[in-house]
Amino acid sequence: MSGKIFLDTNIFIYTQSAIDTVKREICLSLINEPNCCASTQVLNEVCEENI
Repeated sequence: MSGKIFLDTNIFIYTQSAIDTVKREICLSLINEPNCCASTQVLNEVCEENI
């Protein structure tokens, strides 16, 4: 895969899904890609969701 993978808030939220395990596994594999990135805004949104 070439280029950067930008991770949106939903990708992080789906990693916590107990209902949709297929989406969870896909998102976990995306996060483990070496060329992925996320903005500080996305990380803040994820933190706010998990409070």
